[in-house]
This record gives sequence, C-alpha cells and structure tokens, in this order.
Amino acid sequence: MDLNQVKVYPGEPEDDQEPDATFTLTEEILLQLAQGKAEARNVVQAGKCSVTGDIMRAMKLEPYMKL
Repeated sequence: MDLNQVKVYPGEPEDDQEPDATFTLTEEILLQLAQGKAEARNVVQAGKCSVTGDIMRAMKLEPYMKL
C-alpha cells in the first residue's frame, strides 16, 4: 500500500522499494477490515494478520480502515 500514490500492490515490493511495514493477511480478513466487520487491533492480536517493520507507522493506518 502506497499512501503517497493511493495504490495497493499485491505481493513483494520491487527491489528498489523498501516498505515501512508489511502486512500479511488473507483477502477475507482484508475484506472484513474494509467493511468494518473486524477491528484491526483484534485481527492482529488474534494472529490473523502479521505486521513486520515499523509497527508504530503501521498503527497510524488504523483510522483509514474505519472510513
């Protein structure tokens, strides 16, 4: 997800791009988050999504999931 370009990319980033944080989750969980049927913190705590990299920066995305 590139918030500067407002794009979501599947898979691994290109060699010249280093992500600040990486989320690993299923399409089903992403859909639940986008529809407001699941809370991001609960999904991570339940082990349904893993986050690597800058966790503090990743947490800043939570308000966007509620739009």
